Amino acid sequence: MAKEDVPQVHALLAEYLKKFKLYEIYTEERVAHMLLPRKDVIHTYVVTSADGKVTDFISFYITDYTVLKHPSIKESKSGYLYYYAFTKTPLAKLVNAAMHHAIKLGVDSFITSDYMDNAQFLKELNFKWLNDCQQVYLYNYSFRSISSNELGVHFI
Repeated sequence: MAKEDVPQVHALLAEYLKKFKLYEIYTEERVAHMLLPRKDVIHTYVVTSADGKVTDFISFYITDYTVLKHPSIKESKSGYLYYYAFTKTPLAKLVNAAMHHAIKLGVDSFITSDYMDNAQFLKELNFKWLNDCQQVYLYNYSFRSISSNELGVHFI
């Protein structure tokens, strides 16, 4: 993703997030801050049509960890699936491509949850459940209980 892609990525993300019951409305400036690539932090890739229109995008961020009390492994890198929107490319194909990019960056594990449309690819791409105990409390918000696939917000 490049700076000139921000307006199209913003529009694509805004339209995609509308399908969820809980989502945040982002400005172009916020999308640029969240998604423009930064070495060893955030990686965002766009898919464009022949006429240059952004049809899909996917992003992930990387976190480094220090491994304690292991005789040979001292560090670990994890990639975390972040925001995406898709209109032409199947989501599983986008995620698979992001995972391959992450491997090239030295990532040891690629992590996500079952929010948004992630259920579409979790089994197909062989993701394994680590736990199922994520709970969220939103201050000053009142809404009925929602399922994870109705959630279009990332909690980091």
